[in-house]
Order: sequence, then structure tokens, then C-alpha cells
Amino acid sequence: MGKVITLAIISVVVVAAMIVGSLIYKVELASATPPLKPHFGGRVNDFLLCCNGIMYAIGPPRGGSYLADQNTKFFKYWQSQRKGVWFLGIYNPGGACIIPPRCRRSTPVNGVIIHVGTSLF
Repeated sequence: MGKVITLAIISVVVVAAMIVGSLIYKVELASATPPLKPHFGGRVNDFLLCCNGIMYAIGPPRGGSYLADQNTKFFKYWQSQRKGVWFLGIYNPGGACIIPPRCRRSTPVNGVIIHVGTSLF
């Protein structure tokens, strides 16, 4: 009989502690985290063949000049050498397009494309 009462008291104390603890502990609401890599997107206005890849001039909404090298992965429709298609992807900041024919000059770009998806038209 004494063990049953002790067990009941311990159970009540544990449940009460859990209830009080849940009322005191404040849970913060989850929020969106920023992307791990910077992203870009827009219509391809122009492209230039470089010694180390292809430099794209991309228009708004998140435009700039970006370099696609041999490690770039193209997804959906693979429209890599056409003006007017839409690009959406992520990139590593920095980089340069090495200008042909002698590959001695370079022009800086916003970044080197990691993954990019393209539109059909």
C-alpha cells in the first residue's frame, strides 16, 4: 500500500512539473532561413563564349553577368545557347570570363553558376 501511494505522489509531481514546464518554456516560431547560396534569375539578354565557359548577361528581376563552366548543371530543357530564355539558379560569387582568342584578358562576373534551370521558350 505504501509503494502505491509513493508511486502516485511521484506521478502527480512529474505530471505537474511537465505542465508547469510547458507553460514557462516559450517556443519561438519558425521562420524562413536565407538560401545557402546566392540565387539569380531573369531572361538571357546575351551570351559570350569564353575560354573557361559561357558568360551570360541576364536581365531583371535578379540579373547580372554569370559564368557557366564545365561543372555547371543545367536542368529542364537545357537551353544554354539561346537569347530570350529564362534562367533561374544558384551561383558562387566571384569569377571571371577569360576572353578569346588568346585567352589573356579577362572580365569579372557576378559569379559562377552551380545549378540552373531554363525555360523552353
